Amino acid sequence: MIRIDPHKAAKVAPEYSRLLKLFLKGNRKKSKLEKYAPQARGYRRQLAFVNKGLVDSSTIALGNPEDIKKDYVAHFKKGRNLDKFFKLMEGYYSRFLGTTIKDLDPKHPDKELKVRTWLAKELGVKTCPYCNREYTFSRKLRNSREVHPEFDHFYPKSKYPYLALSLYNLVPSCHSCNQLKSKNEIDLNPYFKSFEDDGLRFTLVDKVTGGRGVDKVDDHWVFDPSKVEVKIKNGNKNVRVFGLEEVYSGHTYILADIVTKAQAYNNSFYQSLVDSYSGLGKTSAEIYRLIWGTYMEPNEYGLRSLSKFTKDVLDELGIK
Repeated sequence: MIRIDPHKAAKVAPEYSRLLKLFLKGNRKKSKLEKYAPQARGYRRQLAFVNKGLVDSSTIALGNPEDIKKDYVAHFKKGRNLDKFFKLMEGYYSRFLGTTIKDLDPKHPDKELKVRTWLAKELGVKTCPYCNREYTFSRKLRNSREVHPEFDHFYPKSKYPYLALSLYNLVPSCHSCNQLKSKNEIDLNPYFKSFEDDGLRFTLVDKVTGGRGVDKVDDHWVFDPSKVEVKIKNGNKNVRVFGLEEVYSGHTYILADIVTKAQAYNNSFYQSLVDSYSGLGKTSAEIYRLIWGTYMEPNEYGLRSLSKFTKDVLDELGIK
């Protein structure tokens, strides 16, 4: 739904790859990934393929998962020896993200953080990219505890174990979305696309007639949120897997608040609010956020939960 900031992802990528290489090369015993030559067969050849993309280069660590899939298929028969390969890569994934950075680099500025908390913090993801409902802050707490989002594998690691440590396959997400998605495959990877890119937007539909669920906002219109449901135009697998229409229909109380504000803020009063905030040096985007509690621009939706939903509803009500 919400795109992860591509500039932040590009900035964190080289350091992610460096820490990963330190982790894989830092085992006291030579890792299984480094043991086997590219000419080995079967399981060992899979390990050599991953070693080349994680340790010898960064083609797997930092590549587009879609391109890595094509490269893998070109080298191996689909599904061959995946169980054994999966167990190994799952172990590397869990241990790497759970490693405290000082064990890899004692001089790192975030040495007290675990890799997973550091990564989420650097990506700057404030709300779940899949649903934009739950906050996903990353924080270091007292007594060495940490708060961080879960990481979903956009391409499930059980089916694509060679992508278990690929940065652009690791999506910081809330617990609900991570559980709902599980081994399902979806359409939009938040590292590369958002709902805006595919023209997906929230709309309100009358439960009885199936027609428009909203009308022109005026002093006489009585809005009953129990009579409307939320639909998403141009829905895709993301919408179905995460049940976004169903879960967002539970947020119709927000609609009542918006309509009440819109009715209270007649044109003259609304303009006086804008003028007052302008006098405080606020920009039009800041004024919009202060009045309606959401962001105007798609690249800012991830800063506050329900921003995409609220903005689409405001647009449908004709509120700019």
